Amino acid sequence: FKKVEYEPANLPKLLSEMHYLSTAQKSALLATLAEFPQIFEGKKGDWKGEEISIRLKKGSKPYYAKAYPIPLSQRESYEVEVERQCSIGLLRKLTAKEVELGNW
Repeated sequence: FKKVEYEPANLPKLLSEMHYLSTAQKSALLATLAEFPQIFEGKKGDWKGEEISIRLKKGSKPYYAKAYPIPLSQRESYEVEVERQCSIGLLRKLTAKEVELGNW
């Protein structure tokens, strides 16, 4: 089990490992990535644009399926990651009532 640590990406190091890109492509990619450092800082971001809504077709119903089983060997890592995402507000735990009502 290895705890995942999130930190800013070392862009020059990552690009140096991309042997399939030409020098010009690496330079262009680095310039683009450097223009938006907040995206690669290893943290959750917030949408600052216009409010978004999704329109559903009339009569559409939610799709329910059996949850994908997490292999026992990965369960601890999975639980740590879910807790981390809850702690930064990316996910949240639902109450039994919210699940029952589909109110999420």
